[in-house]
Amino acid sequence: MTDAWKKLDLEGGGLQSASLQLAQRLKKRLSAYLFWLLFPFGGHAFYLSAPIHGLSYIVLSVIIVLSYHFLAWAPALIPLGLMILLAAYDLFWIDRRLTSLNKTIRMAVYMRKATGAPSNFRGRYSDDNELDTYMKEKDTEKAGHAAPTSPISPRQKSAKSFAQQEVLLRELAKGKSPKKSPKKY
Repeated sequence: MTDAWKKLDLEGGGLQSASLQLAQRLKKRLSAYLFWLLFPFGGHAFYLSAPIHGLSYIVLSVIIVLSYHFLAWAPALIPLGLMILLAAYDLFWIDRRLTSLNKTIRMAVYMRKATGAPSNFRGRYSDDNELDTYMKEKDTEKAGHAAPTSPISPRQKSAKSFAQQEVLLRELAKGKSPKKSPKKY
């Protein structure tokens, strides 16, 4: 299926609009892990809406660069090791953060207040007389379907019982004309 529906917005407040918003706002797992490759800049943390977490990577990166530049390479190994441990932890953190963030986004989209109808909305109506013509035509038709022909005579209120049918068949087999059942009033 193509993604053409993502470009078509009917500007409604229904399920189609919610699906479009979800398609645009939900965070994707592949993107999060690709942003993880930019962990010295906190790319994955900023993508997953954790700015303080992302800033910690930037601060560690600045400390590493400054300590390497002004001191030596040995003092730069401590913040570098800390950053690598934090990045390794984040490989597991990304999945949990992604799940909770997407749940929050879904709830925000589905639980939003309905905008309601526009102020000048008058409902569905037709300016021409097509509806009136259609209604007049339908009024002339008979209601329901044609009644099926049944073996029950109009005078008989219900079908004959099984025992009555057996008696009738025996009489027909003997060649006699069947007895008429007495009328019930």
